[in-house]
Amino acid sequence: GVLLAYELGCEYHKPMYTVNPTNVDELCDYARLTGIAGLYRRAQTHVLNQKGIAAIHAKLLGKKYEDLNLIVCHVDGGITVTAHKAGRMVDSTEGAGGDGPFTPTRLGSIPVMEVLQYLDQGHSTGEMRAMLSRSGGFVSHFGTSDAAKVHSLVDSGDPKGTTVWNAMVYQLCKSIGGMAAVLEGKVDGILLTGGIDLAKWNILLNSAAVEAGADPVTLGIGNLLAVILDFIIVAFAMFLLVKGMNKLASLKKKEEESAPEEEPKPTSEDLLTEIRDLLKEQQK
Repeated sequence: GVLLAYELGCEYHKPMYTVNPTNVDELCDYARLTGIAGLYRRAQTHVLNQKGIAAIHAKLLGKKYEDLNLIVCHVDGGITVTAHKAGRMVDSTEGAGGDGPFTPTRLGSIPVMEVLQYLDQGHSTGEMRAMLSRSGGFVSHFGTSDAAKVHSLVDSGDPKGTTVWNAMVYQLCKSIGGMAAVLEGKVDGILLTGGIDLAKWNILLNSAAVEAGADPVTLGIGNLLAVILDFIIVAFAMFLLVKGMNKLASLKKKEEESAPEEEPKPTSEDLLTEIRDLLKEQQK
């Protein structure tokens, strides 16, 4: 849509506008700057998903999106975590740029020195670019981006599967904490959107004790979050349904009130009387 609008604008020399673009740049200056002069962080995140769920959440609270400070996480093949401050996405991880948590398909944040050493070992920049979007994360570790398959390893007690899965959750939580700092701790909500089954989000709380033979103790944050999100989605759908039905009923009532009153149809007695009167007039 944006590219089409750009081409039409160039062809007809007219300004073109898009509603709900797939990307926006609302970063604050501090979020944009890097330690290399002339090199800046890009604003690249899941804008539509994040602003959409944020707007739904605000409406359910009876508030405007611009009145809230939110941390919104898109969790799917790519993961982005963004600080929404008074209606603006002031800071975010750059999911497809090698920033933030690793994901089912992306490599996540890696120290530059480690990347240089990886390249020195004979790997190409083309390999690295591919791991930014499609061959990093779960694909690199397991050869698949299917989160359900990876979590089946966790369910079966596979050590590598458990470690990699919990590392992804750990890095996601760390990014959420970072965005809380961006918002100076004034956070009205942490929202999740995306396609990964949130019910499978469990954090192992006693890893050291488990290594010593104790039973694992996990915090099932996903089940709670999944129930909350399911409730919000269903409640919002019911709200739209009821609102639509009420609007239709209101329109129907207005049409009935504005419709002109029909004149009463003459009865058979009225018609006979009228015929009689006409006959009398003709006989005079």
